[in-house]
Amino acid sequence: MSSYDITLPVDNDMWCYQSGWGNKITALSDTNDGATDTVYRFDLCSHTGTYIETAGHKLCGQHNLSDLPPSAFCRQRTVVIRVQPDARACITLSAFLAALSAGLQTNDMPSNVIVASGWGSEHNHADYLPKAPWFEAQLTDHIAGLGLHILGVDTPIIDNQQQPYDAVKRLFETSPQCLLLAPLTLSEQIPSGLYELDCLPLNIIGVSAAPCRAMLTQSASSAAATL
Repeated sequence: MSSYDITLPVDNDMWCYQSGWGNKITALSDTNDGATDTVYRFDLCSHTGTYIETAGHKLCGQHNLSDLPPSAFCRQRTVVIRVQPDARACITLSAFLAALSAGLQTNDMPSNVIVASGWGSEHNHADYLPKAPWFEAQLTDHIAGLGLHILGVDTPIIDNQQQPYDAVKRLFETSPQCLLLAPLTLSEQIPSGLYELDCLPLNIIGVSAAPCRAMLTQSASSAAATL
């Protein structure tokens, strides 16, 4: 059995979506400086590092994370699909379908999908957000129609930043039960195939999004479905 941490690290110098959405980690006291205790203050945005969100991020009247049982985030049978973006950094529907066919040796499609483009390893670079891979609208519509429980992606934004079509809202309007897990980082040692996903968010009451720790586990039986 192999386990993989696919969570982005959190630190003071990391990227953020926009001004005012950054985070700050401060040592209030430190035993290394002679204090009797080491204590930190975490000032974090909900969308810091790897987070999970409900449709409440874009739509009104939706569930908060605390409305869902822990089982909604634990031991979720998940397929990882590695897809190569095209020259525009676009992940197309045709590329996704081809990668799905090649990477899943079963007709039993899980209700949880992670689309991995390899972009997660770029999270320390200045162009991580502006040059991130994105979903063409046809792919977003196709995935929305799958009725997924969790959609995971290793890109910080699935919309076309040059010609936005409000991809996340479009996804949630068609599939409001879907949880979006992003952005992830999957090493090259994690091939396409079946895994168990755990992604429990922080237990914060009344919010639609929160940071989480995302882990993949591959058992011998699930590895048999991996090329």
